[in-house]
Amino acid sequence: RRIERDYLLVLALARAGAARLGLENFHQRLSRAPLELLPADTARDIAALEARCLKDIALEAHADVRRAALIEAADAYETVYRRHGGYYPLINAATLFLLAGDQATAENLARQTLREVADSKDYWGLATKAEALLVLGKSDEAGPVLKAASALGVSASAMASTKKQLLAVCAARGSAALNRLKKTQPR
Repeated sequence: RRIERDYLLVLALARAGAARLGLENFHQRLSRAPLELLPADTARDIAALEARCLKDIALEAHADVRRAALIEAADAYETVYRRHGGYYPLINAATLFLLAGDQATAENLARQTLREVADSKDYWGLATKAEALLVLGKSDEAGPVLKAASALGVSASAMASTKKQLLAVCAARGSAALNRLKKTQPR
């Protein structure tokens, strides 16, 4: 119960835009949590929360430290994937490496992500597939996947989260990808 409460507290801080405070609370409350005693999905979500806070901090970082902060967050997500599996830590690592300018690593992780979500038909799986395709520069292939995902009727907050992430990828890949994405986004 305490771990669940602490997880929800840190998640609420991250969602509220208080990533630094969330990271502090993660280190105080969750960094030594016995994840091996928890269900795999729960352990992954808790471990990924630190990476999420690092990601939010990196995206707001000043230009002179932004690249290092992006790589730190990408490494944190990749570590979560290696320990706990799951495609969402993997695609987050890929995107963060792309934003940091490490295209080769980003593309390797994006290809691995595509293998992880190959059979997925749910919203998050399809959105992840589209993001991986965009990381690989395959915006023409990402469009139909995004249309299929948006047809599944998810919450506005899920769509907004997806759009924010995809726009960051498109900006890193160039304006052609961004223009194609805008044409395929649901209104």
